[in-house]
Amino acid sequence: MESESINFNALLPVKFKYAGYVVACSAFLAAALINVTGSMDNFEKHTFLFTAIRCLILAGLFLVAVSRDKVEDELVGLIRLKAFELSFRWGVLYVIVDSILPMAGIGMSGFSLVLSMLILYLLVFNSKKKQMQ
Repeated sequence: MESESINFNALLPVKFKYAGYVVACSAFLAAALINVTGSMDNFEKHTFLFTAIRCLILAGLFLVAVSRDKVEDELVGLIRLKAFELSFRWGVLYVIVDSILPMAGIGMSGFSLVLSMLILYLLVFNSKKKQMQ
């Protein structure tokens, strides 16, 4: 019987975490720059651009979430698992509340839901990791 420890081989190497930060921050800055400069004269022309930017933000945050830390031991793996669990619970709870109360005006898009789950995961993971140190 195999050991019941967490399989850390499923995580990407640390360099993907840095690449994820670069991609997400660059995409976020591009979206902010487009909004600040007011170059939204023709919204239909920018629809593809905003879709691409949103996908890059999600892809960058996803890379950060599934990449190893410099020190990846069993405790960090447990913290990672608890953070994923909490963000998954948030997603399920949101879907249940939104389906029971569709007129409550909460209405989040799929992008917003996944983005909030990734941000919640990263916030919980990093705060628990700081508490550990």
